Amino acid sequence: MNYDDDTALDRAILALPLEPVPEGLRAAILSAVAVRPAPILTRWEMLGVGIILALGTWLSLLLIASPVASGPWISAGLVALGRFITSPSTLTWLAVGMGAALCLTLGNIPTRRASRIAMS
Repeated sequence: MNYDDDTALDRAILALPLEPVPEGLRAAILSAVAVRPAPILTRWEMLGVGIILALGTWLSLLLIASPVASGPWISAGLVALGRFITSPSTLTWLAVGMGAALCLTLGNIPTRRASRIAMS
């Protein structure tokens, strides 16, 4: 079955009685969608947590890489990993990625426009 003309269906849909829109529905939907909730931590706290985690990881790798704390296989593997991480191309891509992440994290996201939309 092939229907080429849906005008009768359109007229029937438009003839249906509609309930009135509840008061404040548009503002409630826009405020739930457009206005983001406040973050749990501030940007500086997040940066501090990231630095502490990075330092903790670095110190634990130093401890594992010492020949006293680990066997020769683990130490040799970590030395090879260290050589890979300190290669210029890897450091370049790490710097680009960290810079992009920092810009996205610390970037100023305007919130006034979102609150203005929710109020109208």
